[in-house]
Amino acid sequence: MAQSTPAANAVHALSKAISFHQPHFPALAEDEKLENIHRAFLNFYLLLRGGRLYDAHHPRRLATLEAAYDALHKVAARDKLEVRVERDGLVVPRLGAAHLPDARGEMQALAGMLRQAGIRRLSFTQKLGIEELNIFAELIKVSLMTPEPGPAKIPGGAARAWRDEWWRAHFAEQRLEGMLVNTQVDRKVDTLLTSLIAALVAYGGNSPQANPEKPIQLPGIEDLNATLTLLARITLPLEPARGLSPEEAARAIHDAMEAASHDTVRLLLSAILQYSPEEGELPQAYILRLSENLILEYLEAEFAAGSVSATEILPIINRFGEVLAGAGNFSGTPARQNNSSVAADSSLASKWEADGYRQQLAARFWLELPPREKSAVLRAPEVWCVPVVAIRETLRHLADAGADAPRREARHIVLNYARRMEHEDSFSRRTVAAGLNELCSIIESLWPNQLPEDLSRGALKALEFERNAKTAASLAAFIDSLSG
Repeated sequence: MAQSTPAANAVHALSKAISFHQPHFPALAEDEKLENIHRAFLNFYLLLRGGRLYDAHHPRRLATLEAAYDALHKVAARDKLEVRVERDGLVVPRLGAAHLPDARGEMQALAGMLRQAGIRRLSFTQKLGIEELNIFAELIKVSLMTPEPGPAKIPGGAARAWRDEWWRAHFAEQRLEGMLVNTQVDRKVDTLLTSLIAALVAYGGNSPQANPEKPIQLPGIEDLNATLTLLARITLPLEPARGLSPEEAARAIHDAMEAASHDTVRLLLSAILQYSPEEGELPQAYILRLSENLILEYLEAEFAAGSVSATEILPIINRFGEVLAGAGNFSGTPARQNNSSVAADSSLASKWEADGYRQQLAARFWLELPPREKSAVLRAPEVWCVPVVAIRETLRHLADAGADAPRREARHIVLNYARRMEHEDSFSRRTVAAGLNELCSIIESLWPNQLPEDLSRGALKALEFERNAKTAASLAAFIDSLSG
């Protein structure tokens, strides 16, 4: 009888999980429940925003506090209200995997504010009191103004650990029990994902390091390439279009792990433990989210260290996208199906092959970047490479602050961005010309009486020398909007 090994047991368990895995589709939320939750977070956003405009005892601040408490308590009184804070908005797991409706951008603005404060997950419980909510709102404001220690930004996971400890310490000091920050309870993880994690542990999680005394370092670009490649390869056999039996899929995953180095398996396992699956999250959705987080964490750390410039963000994302798309392609992999009747790529590869998807991830990077680092780029010549959605969000926050200094900062950013209409690179000019048209309404709000001559004069000069038809059309439209 063959001897059982952890690796063999992992393959057997993984095969069984694949065989019995049934996708779970959350039930649609009732309209009234969704409306109540949306209203609760909208009032919470207005409370946080009001805290930046009024002192703690201002009548308007107290009114928004009472409205926010009433709305949140109405939802949380029956059951804990849990929300996942993502770059694009808020996800309430008990309602499904979709973001909360956000027609006017309040939920995305709230998500950005919470993430800047180091909050990735937020729960309100039945114990929530109005005074606790007041203290919590003040703590968020303090957190937004509290820089991380040290001469430079703490990279990646260390920054998250520092923020988590900051929140734990302040919650203990204030004895807050009505909410939870970055804590998840009662999680039910998909059985297939659980088996994948067990297989990773069996094949590399417990292997010894080559030099245990060597200091832990953030993975370099080659390490991340290898980790993303392994991620794409171990998920490829799970695609229904592959047509593999559960045993064949488990064996293909085993082969992919054995082909990778132990260090690569450990890096992927570490990433999974850091960005753990959400309750009810389907494997393919989790894999996509994990790949995004791995790339964004690398870029945040390298950008903070000065190793990656603003203009390199999108090219590096494109490079990683090619790695994921290539490793997740069915071509050249053993398959039993008729290749003419199935897609050539896995769902992960198809997603990463799309230029629009990569550009969206670049926009998330800039939206998530800390205000001081973002401001430095927006004041620099490289401002043209910042997606206009991130520029617009920054300008809106500065304009809404209600003080003279933030509005002056916003005007300076607009004028600096407009000066790139004379950039020597045609792509940069086209990007800026299109971006200025999207910023017209904010520009008008920043100069409600009279627009600066530099803006219109610069646009006319750029149009005079522009030879690209699309760029010239955008410039002409911008000039027309200024004169209107």
